[in-house]
Amino acid sequence: MFSKAVWRCFLIIALLVYPAIGYSVDGSRLSALAAPTDPIILPVPALTPPTIDLCNSYWYTLANAYQTYPAYLTQNAATVTQSSNSGEWRPNLAASAFYKVEVYIPAHAPIVWNCTSQKTINQDTSTARYTVLSSSQPVTITVDQAANAGLWVNLGTYYFTAGTSGAVQLTDLTSGPAFVKTVSFSAARFTPAPTASRLILPVLASNFYESSGISLTSLQLAGRGNQIRTRFDAFEPIVYTLNGHNSNSTPAQVDVSWSLAGPCGSGSLGKSAVQLGSGSWTQTLTTTIPACTGVYTVTAQVLDRGAVSSTLNAKSQVFQVDAGGKVQIFADHLFDMCNLPSIGDMQQWWKSSPYKGVGVYIGGSAFARGCNFVSSITRTWVKEVQKAGWTFLPIWVGPQAPCFTRDIPKMSADPATANLQGRQEAQAAFTKLFNLGLTEAITLTSIIYYDVEAFPSSDLTCSATVSKFIDGWTEELHLLKMKAGAYSVPSTANYGNWATLTNAPDAVWMATYIQASFTPTITVSDIPILSGSLWTNHQRVFQYAGGHNETWGGVKLNIDSNVADAPLLVSLWPTATKDILPGAGQSETPVISYGHISEFQQVDSQQGWVMVDGRMIWTVDNGQSWQERALPPALRAGLQFEKAFYLPSGEGWILARSQTGLVLLHTKNNLDWEITTLPDTDIASPQLLSFDQQGNGLITFRQAGLVNQAQELALSTGNLGATWQENLQAAPTLQASGARGPAWLLDFGGGQTWEAFLGIPIPANLVNPKVMNLPDGAVSVSLISRSQAWASTFQGQCFGTKGQTGFYCTVQTALWATTDGGQTWRLLVK
Repeated sequence: MFSKAVWRCFLIIALLVYPAIGYSVDGSRLSALAAPTDPIILPVPALTPPTIDLCNSYWYTLANAYQTYPAYLTQNAATVTQSSNSGEWRPNLAASAFYKVEVYIPAHAPIVWNCTSQKTINQDTSTARYTVLSSSQPVTITVDQAANAGLWVNLGTYYFTAGTSGAVQLTDLTSGPAFVKTVSFSAARFTPAPTASRLILPVLASNFYESSGISLTSLQLAGRGNQIRTRFDAFEPIVYTLNGHNSNSTPAQVDVSWSLAGPCGSGSLGKSAVQLGSGSWTQTLTTTIPACTGVYTVTAQVLDRGAVSSTLNAKSQVFQVDAGGKVQIFADHLFDMCNLPSIGDMQQWWKSSPYKGVGVYIGGSAFARGCNFVSSITRTWVKEVQKAGWTFLPIWVGPQAPCFTRDIPKMSADPATANLQGRQEAQAAFTKLFNLGLTEAITLTSIIYYDVEAFPSSDLTCSATVSKFIDGWTEELHLLKMKAGAYSVPSTANYGNWATLTNAPDAVWMATYIQASFTPTITVSDIPILSGSLWTNHQRVFQYAGGHNETWGGVKLNIDSNVADAPLLVSLWPTATKDILPGAGQSETPVISYGHISEFQQVDSQQGWVMVDGRMIWTVDNGQSWQERALPPALRAGLQFEKAFYLPSGEGWILARSQTGLVLLHTKNNLDWEITTLPDTDIASPQLLSFDQQGNGLITFRQAGLVNQAQELALSTGNLGATWQENLQAAPTLQASGARGPAWLLDFGGGQTWEAFLGIPIPANLVNPKVMNLPDGAVSVSLISRSQAWASTFQGQCFGTKGQTGFYCTVQTALWATTDGGQTWRLLVK
């Protein structure tokens, strides 16, 4: 037995080692400190971006006519790239304890959003996502704001440590279509929850840290090709990489756990016990992207088991999953063909042809002999073609009418058996749809059209049997949550009978060849014979031209031409109308066709970026492939992009203009951005932005004035942009600069002089420079060595007679690359 003196010693040790428990020693008497009881109310969150005005910050400020607390509304976003607004409630808690967390949902009438155009938004979102950051892992709770207007909503009870480490966060990201609902930000309440008093004795250990010393620096996500990004395909392999630092001199024993929350649900990805050496460390987890489309949050947590007070650090990252399409009404032209076109041909036709949809034959026992569409189609083809922007009309060619004249599989002449066969074909078609990725990602719904080829219309018994088959086909697809379509020729299939079926098709696809090729003026109302009262509610597809050759963008295909106003599987890819695609027939580097090039930089021998039509696209293989990179949220909240510069490490700076002047955005991981306001330079336009690895930076400007009278001004920094000073001495050396690199500038005005940049010596192999031959129309160059460079070109052409009707001009920008000092140039972007 321990003596009273020994017990007293143990208790003193406990209170010295665990001071946050909340007990005090008074002689031989222990008494619990009183836990806080009053709720802490934060009337408004810290908002990002700060409220300015509606059209620059996207915050709609509510007057207090409808609610007790101030409130701010923003439009909902559906993807990470659309998201710009968020809020955080971070209380300063006097004591460590359990707290009930509640948020207030303001009641308000419909609001009028009046920026570029006026629209009324009737109510708040039903899927607001609040994230609670307590002493354990982050928890995300979905709240129906529309149903809880004017109420406090309980998010649960959590344990928070004293101070400001805990918080509640809310962003504008929701599920469902973007910009149709509002997300409301108002008050949050933290109410201490009563807990039973307890005495905790220390655990004696021979080795422990005075503090954890374990810190987390970044959480990165990489998909195919080890590219760091935040947008992925469903089922794509992904590697989560957690980076951190152990400041202790001894190894640390920790538990690393991973969790994922998103449209497919929430759960653990795994947990492992590891030993982290002193200094920087990395932990990875390889898994597969979920199937459900939407926004996900992955969280990595590290529990230091050796610390005096076990310390749990967490790092979270948000990413977007893109996948498949959605059954929607498609009103435009499409084509179908018997042989599968290549991905490159489909990409070229997307850029060069008037068609936006394609018939996709996925299977069936009666598919045409000598055609390879069904045997060649793959999930990869579906995904890549859908990414290009194509809408799909899925087609199943199963048994044909029992009176069909050719020797191919036929359905039973018995109506009951034919009905059962229709069900069986529906099940087989659904399986193939799913395996090819031709269903919506979350609901697995889709539409598929059954191909019934023309048969003798005079055989009424045969026609009735076909109708029973279609009835079974449609009923089974509806049970599978699918939409059902059917194809044939109006003069032979007796479409009128199909309209009266108990299970009538949702849409019909009719073939009557009244044109020889693509006809832009034709509509689904032009179908001969078919009654104008049948399938009139966006339920028709019209195949108006049979097999013929058409050539678009240099690619010739043999197709049938169609026009639709019916439900099809429409691409959900956000960049469908302006995707970055390889060109057709390129034997070397794929060329992307995009828009106007405004800025670019060759970062190193493999990396570089281009700004086209306000979007930043990156390559990590010197132009072999391209990937859009999300710009900082601030650029979607009123800031105007001006210049950018990246180091090979990924650290980057973006120069942007606000209503009040220029700001500089700085990132080390392209996820978290710091914003610094620049000195007032009273300039017209920035000319150059660059940094080196030591934090030295330079920005040059051209002051307003005639070209031959303009003067240069420079701002320089030596501390990553924290402070700046005007450097007029640097201006003359930069006046004629036509190229830029990470460490030096080349004067292409005469091509004979090199200028040192940021005080870094010129590489030895550049002391005797030579003139570099540039592509025709070159206007700017970015180079990383004497032999490797990118160059942008500007080509304009006018037609007609100036001053007369019909005169017009066109402009084309392009990006080129050289690896042999300008002897040859390779087209990258046009």
